[in-house]
Amino acid sequence: MSNQKPTEPALQQKVDALVEFVHRGGAPLLDVFEVLEAVAAVMHPNGSTNYEYRFAWNDDCDPDSLEIDWKRPRKKILQRAVKTERRLKGIQAGARMTAKEKQAYRLELARVDHRYKTAQERLDSNDNCKWVDLSYVEDSQGRRIYIMEVGDAVVSDDEDLDTVIDKYDDVWNWKRGPLTIFGPFRSVEEAEEWMAQKGAFEEA
Repeated sequence: MSNQKPTEPALQQKVDALVEFVHRGGAPLLDVFEVLEAVAAVMHPNGSTNYEYRFAWNDDCDPDSLEIDWKRPRKKILQRAVKTERRLKGIQAGARMTAKEKQAYRLELARVDHRYKTAQERLDSNDNCKWVDLSYVEDSQGRRIYIMEVGDAVVSDDEDLDTVIDKYDDVWNWKRGPLTIFGPFRSVEEAEEWMAQKGAFEEA
């Protein structure tokens, strides 16, 4: 059970009903913004830091959706996709590409033509990453549901004193910027599974 201050009875009843509904699988039927508005007064931060995760979305470009003329593969892309010069010449002479080679070709084509990166690559290079924070409400039985807030990361390469001070202020007030809200989730693990499906993440 939580040590949070007691919630007003009417609001606690609303929270209890909401938590029960979500834990029974009703989350897809809810508008997360309405949920947040209804329980904002009793939301609590899940972590001790002001954001919990770094997150990168999957790329808009899907390599599997690219239309490719397999009878005339592009040489420069093919050179990146196959392992040996001998294999390259064999394919150019008419040999069929394996499923693994085709997948490698798709990936390289997406990288060259569409600047594709996997979500993990974006995360590793800090390319257009987001910050994510979880907050929760708790029912009278101690069960929780979680709301996810996703916003722009505070990033700066400048190191002069004024910029460092401004950046520190921005870090602690990042939620003042535009946020995207997701949920509700029945557990932290469910929220993390959602992030893994939508992109890549790591704990802050």
